[in-house]
Amino acid sequence: MKPGTHTSGRRAQQSKRRIAAALTAALAGTLGSAIEASAAPAPLAAGADRCHTFTPNADLHDCNLRGVDLTGHDLTGADLTYTDLTRANLTGAQLAYTDLRRANLSHANLHHANLSTATLAGAILAHARLSGAIMAGANLTDTTLTDADVTGADLTEATLTEATLTEATLTEATLEHTTLARANLIHARLTHARLHGANLTDANLTDTDLSDADLTDADLERAEFARANLTRATLDRVNAHGTGFAEANLTRATTIGWRINFFTVFRGARWTDGQVCLFPSQGGCTRPRA
Repeated sequence: MKPGTHTSGRRAQQSKRRIAAALTAALAGTLGSAIEASAAPAPLAAGADRCHTFTPNADLHDCNLRGVDLTGHDLTGADLTYTDLTRANLTGAQLAYTDLRRANLSHANLHHANLSTATLAGAILAHARLSGAIMAGANLTDTTLTDADVTGADLTEATLTEATLTEATLTEATLEHTTLARANLIHARLTHARLHGANLTDANLTDTDLSDADLTDADLERAEFARANLTRATLDRVNAHGTGFAEANLTRATTIGWRINFFTVFRGARWTDGQVCLFPSQGGCTRPRA
């Protein structure tokens, strides 16, 4: 054996051992990373858990929350646009300043919920329970409240322009200085409701029950009250220019200082003294001669 041959062989073997060790370490590291990656939970799809964050200012737009129980939850300032809240329970929930535009709240329970200054334009609240709810200053433009229970609710200075309230119950509700221009209130129940200073211009209140309601200083210009029950209602100082009271019941209603004109219709109405106004009774009540 030549001198140095043994040394060179030993060095080669050591080099091979180092390379093998390095490869083993690298393989172990790669395998470990793979195991860790497989053990780690898969990341949630974007927005998957957004629809279950029920906190103030939460982003819940376009979520499916049908039947969810949010009793007493604080969702102040939350974005609930286009959200489906059908049959949801929102009893006593804090919903002030929330954005509920185009949300579906049909059959939802909002008993004693706080919706003050909330935006509900275009929302669906058909058959919803809103008894005792606070909606002062809320925007309910073009909202559907068909057959909704709004008993005793506070709608002071709320906007319900072109809202649909057919067959809704607003008994003892507060609608002072509320805007109901062009709203549809056919067959609605507003007994003992407070509508002081409300704007009802061009609204349709055909067959509506307004017995014992207070409409002092309300603007009723061109509104339709055909066959409405206004028994014992307070109509003091209202603007009734062009208003239709055909066949309405005004028995024992007070009309101190109200303003009517030639286009105000009383045809077939039952006057405050119980007598029926004759045809045409336009601009005043033509009663039978004694």
